Amino acid sequence: MALFRMRALHVYPTTLEHESRILKVSGSQLRSGFVTDVLIVGTWRDGLSESEQLDEHRSLIRLRAVQARQPLVRLLGFVLWNLRVFVCCRRLRPILINCHSLSVLPVCVALRWWHRARLVYEPHELETETGRLNGILKWAAVALERRLLREADRTILVSRSIETWYRDRLGAARTSVVLNCPRTQEVTRSDYFHKLFNVPLHIPIFLYQGILGRGRGIEILLEAFKELEGSAALVLMGYGPSQPAVQGAVAQSGSMFFHPAVEPTQILAHTAAANFGVSFIEPVSLSYEYCAPNKLFEYIMARKPVLVSPTTDQRQIVNHYGVGQVCDSLTPEGVRAAARRLMADGVDHYATNLERARKDLCWEQQEKVLLDVYRRILPHAPQESGTGEAGPS
Repeated sequence: MALFRMRALHVYPTTLEHESRILKVSGSQLRSGFVTDVLIVGTWRDGLSESEQLDEHRSLIRLRAVQARQPLVRLLGFVLWNLRVFVCCRRLRPILINCHSLSVLPVCVALRWWHRARLVYEPHELETETGRLNGILKWAAVALERRLLREADRTILVSRSIETWYRDRLGAARTSVVLNCPRTQEVTRSDYFHKLFNVPLHIPIFLYQGILGRGRGIEILLEAFKELEGSAALVLMGYGPSQPAVQGAVAQSGSMFFHPAVEPTQILAHTAAANFGVSFIEPVSLSYEYCAPNKLFEYIMARKPVLVSPTTDQRQIVNHYGVGQVCDSLTPEGVRAAARRLMADGVDHYATNLERARKDLCWEQQEKVLLDVYRRILPHAPQESGTGEAGPS
């Protein structure tokens, strides 16, 4: 262990309430001895503390940002927030900076040069292709990203398709892929959902977990399972702008149910209470088309056959491992057909393939890629990753 503090700085402009990926990455950094402590910087909102001590080695701070509806005021407020990040972090002396979004890449590059630190750029999605940017703003964002990519020692992407896009469109050369998989853990099958919603045990439960909002195919799923009453049930567990519509729809149904979102540490335990998992994404943008959502890997870790929409990386993963069914179309009819195929096959049909997939699609395997990146770029990095139990997970 080093005799001096080796800090990693993570910057992500969110409230840091559900950022399981940052916790996994920082836990790997600490457990393997690449750093001795971690600071995570995000944004504050009412009801949240401005600082938290997550454990002995990790802390987070939330910096206040201007809240406004006017685009120009919001933009100026975000610029001021970035300046606050620089001022707050200018004396930290990190050896490693992890930038988790294009919007904070400029300030992370500035901090990189200020501290002579190593910089890893790891956006959580294909940000310039989300649909939130158009026209000259999109052109400027792409140009900025292309230029600042050169300042990163490594770029880590969250799917194979996104990596290919970065290489082809932006000329990124120093890239790696780290999928957002859970750590290996055993979960016990339960009848929690069947008992909670009074669903007969012979009726299989399909579980959708995650954001209830645009691009998640919520309306399609609700329409599809309306016609499956008596043969299948759907539980939607999550939060988001579509939650009122979901609650209104399930109130009129005897086969669809809403469950509030649970803490990240409780997700797999709830996943274990379903028969099948649903990972449905509409390709409303290239970022969604190329995504590899963490819910897909959580279902696999819990040994649940999956029903997925036919987006590029989901389709490739499910077909490669043979762990579920891909919808033929983004329609209620396509969802029903895939659900019926899953039910006809039965859970046991996929057991062997799920076992193989969960050994590959776990954080322990992704961590090997991550630690190899740090070993290459950090001047004093350990040459062998640690395997002990000490340190956060």
